[in-house]
Amino acid sequence: MNITTPTKSRTELLDNQKCIDNAGGNQFNMILIASVRAREISKISKEKGNLIFGSPIVSAMLELQNSMYDKKYLNKVKKTY
Repeated sequence: MNITTPTKSRTELLDNQKCIDNAGGNQFNMILIASVRAREISKISKEKGNLIFGSPIVSAMLELQNSMYDKKYLNKVKKTY
């Protein structure tokens, strides 16, 4: 029997407009930044064997919202791909 405990959603903490503003005012930049950062979070979590709380994409969006990353992060995206 697999019993899981319900977790609270962190998506209600997200302010999409603030994320867009921190990504340089462009929704597409926000998507690029968040998707690359989410992959990093997922990779780090798997390497360290840590379980992340919730979705990596939500974690990435919350980091962007809290100004941990900005438009300059796109330089890393360009180098990655």
